[in-house]
Amino acid sequence: MIKGIIKTLLTVILVLILGILYLSIFGLKTEKFNNQIKKSISEVNSKINFQINDVNYLLNLKDLSINISTNNSKLSIDDRLIDIKNVKTNISIKSFINNQYSIDDLEISTAEIKIKDLLFFTREVHNSPQLFILSKIIKDGSIEVDASISFDTKGKIKNDYQIKGSIKNARLDLLNQSTINDLNFLFNLNKDQYSLSKIKTSFNEIKLNSPLIEITKKKDSYLIDGIFLTKNQKLDGDDLNFISKGLINLKDIKEIEFSSNNKLSFEINKKFKINKLDIETTLDLDKLIFSKKFIDLSAYLKNTKEEILFEKNKIQINYKKDKLKVKGTGSIFFTDKSEQITYEIIKNNDQFSFDTKFNIKDNSFQIVPLNYEKKEDVNSIIIINGDFKKGNLLKFKTISLEENKNKILINNLKLDNNFKVLDIEKANINYKNKIKITNRYDKKNFIEI
Repeated sequence: MIKGIIKTLLTVILVLILGILYLSIFGLKTEKFNNQIKKSISEVNSKINFQINDVNYLLNLKDLSINISTNNSKLSIDDRLIDIKNVKTNISIKSFINNQYSIDDLEISTAEIKIKDLLFFTREVHNSPQLFILSKIIKDGSIEVDASISFDTKGKIKNDYQIKGSIKNARLDLLNQSTINDLNFLFNLNKDQYSLSKIKTSFNEIKLNSPLIEITKKKDSYLIDGIFLTKNQKLDGDDLNFISKGLINLKDIKEIEFSSNNKLSFEINKKFKINKLDIETTLDLDKLIFSKKFIDLSAYLKNTKEEILFEKNKIQINYKKDKLKVKGTGSIFFTDKSEQITYEIIKNNDQFSFDTKFNIKDNSFQIVPLNYEKKEDVNSIIIINGDFKKGNLLKFKTISLEENKNKILINNLKLDNNFKVLDIEKANINYKNKIKITNRYDKKNFIEI
């Protein structure tokens, strides 16, 4: 009798051990609990239909829990569909036995799905003005998501969640009528910190890429820091219509070829308004062709071309708090022969200041009213600086020309909107004219010797 009881107990224990080992290694597949899972989903939103396959239950002896997983499930609302590659979660054995399904963590991996479909589902669960605006901006593209989420004892999401994935071939129509095409990147999202990497896109006609963009969530806004790179871009004036026309008339631009390195930071609020914009750009300008009417110097230079060419210019651009600073140096062609130019332009709201230096050597140069002419192959330096405000006076603080012993210096020349001379504070002129007569001039007197 006792031997039979012992034998039975040993058999039961052995079966239990084998059963536990089987459940720990191979698990159990069943549809028994599918209805319970679907019911939980419908409690979130009754419109959502969850098509679920067999669910696998794997015993985890280490923490006395059950790992639950399913593959190739589908979420649908009407004709919107999201393919889910796999779902994994973990519940305690006690919760499982009591049929309570208290979830500790959740891992979800989607297949490649349409971004607009994901936004649609998200808005069905939790809508917001930001999601509405995004749904209007995003026109196309796909997304893959791997999400890892933990829950507290009350079922609320903990702050240690992590969402990773990729965006492919997205297209955005921005509120200012600019377009972002072929947007591709990887993303990694944590609480209050978002990272975007390996970004490639086309903004209007400009191709951009970025190794990394960091987004930090603040109280009522997001702080965005990143680097954008362009390489060997070739555009015409029509491709640049999205740029502010504060410095130049874009219709004067015929062609531009460039590469750039751009460091960008700004804040964007929940209404997508941009504040604290800060841009630092290093621009390698291989070619920039302007219409001649942009700067017409035919009265001073002989054989000027119909177009002005900037070539191999190195430019630094800084923008911060409505202040734009452009500083560059390189070659410029008014004729078939190049000259060197250095320039700095500062725009502060509607106030402009400029500082330009020309090294003119290979071209001849003339000032007809002064009967002055510089020969070819003679080096001269021209410096022009000043400021103006839209609708106001044009003031040249300094206009100077030096060529050997010839010198022309004018300080504080003021012109009206029709370029009529209003005032000259100081003028020092000492040069030999075309017929070798030395000329001297001050503000009141002109003397020929």
